[in-house]
Amino acid sequence: MLTRKTFALVKIEEEYGVDPGLTVDDMLALTDVSGTRYGGNTTDRTRMRPSLGGFAQINTGPNAQVTLTAPLKGAGTPGDVPESGALLRACGHSETITADDGSGTGNVVYQPVSEDFESVTVYWITDNQVQRITGARGTATLNLTAGSDPTIEVALTGAYTRPEEFELTGEYEETLTEVPVNEQNTSDYSVHGYEGCGQSLTVTQNNTVTWRNLINCVGAHITDRQSTGQVNIEAPDLATKDYFAEIESHQAVKTGAIALTHGTAAGNIFEFNAPAAQLSSISDQDQDGYVHYQMDARFLPVNGDDEYTLTFR
Repeated sequence: MLTRKTFALVKIEEEYGVDPGLTVDDMLALTDVSGTRYGGNTTDRTRMRPSLGGFAQINTGPNAQVTLTAPLKGAGTPGDVPESGALLRACGHSETITADDGSGTGNVVYQPVSEDFESVTVYWITDNQVQRITGARGTATLNLTAGSDPTIEVALTGAYTRPEEFELTGEYEETLTEVPVNEQNTSDYSVHGYEGCGQSLTVTQNNTVTWRNLINCVGAHITDRQSTGQVNIEAPDLATKDYFAEIESHQAVKTGAIALTHGTAAGNIFEFNAPAAQLSSISDQDQDGYVHYQMDARFLPVNGDDEYTLTFR
């Protein structure tokens, strides 16, 4: 099999763990696919015996993990669901669609939730071999770095099934592509109210995904979320913006908004907004001879399940 002939199909499940049947219409544009096809908790099958030696190892909760890295892009029309929509829903996000009324104001908003988590079936295909992973849930990471294409990386855990031969019917056509992160395409990058020369923004959802294999109970469960990230921005002089006053937490915790807009064409615009981000550390980074501050961020809730929103419009 050839590594280059690897791709994936993904679809939301109507019933948890039940394969809804995937076709070429469920294929994603991906920049990378990796994972563990057979994993899970293990235990040694120990035996008392008159000689030394190893024991057989038994998998007590077989599952599969796959990480899909997709380009961060829209759907082409404001209000249409982006390809990454199913992935975001499988990572504990709600999906709110506002249809376009013809004025270009349609959008799709994703926001964290704390219950009623959805799941996906993934067909992980390499050459002519497929592994069907059902009941998959996961956690997402967004990466927007100047000079690179923006990505969403989703690490999913689901049920193990043995790979088998597979032939995909039909052809996938990518009608819209992402645009690189730069001055022409990326705007409104602000960190605690300051807009400077930004190098990168990383958002790590940090879902805790647990695979449980009990009597009458098996599946992937999201049991916690503590979203964090990193910002990298050219260091301003203290009179312009004192980030040290923002990060100090030994007397009081200060929060502020982090926001970024990427894309300029309707239907291919992405917005990130976090209303209450705590900057928790700061370090110097050299970038093209300029000092940049790299700061860790914690995205805190205001009223619950509102640490951030992801908007495609």
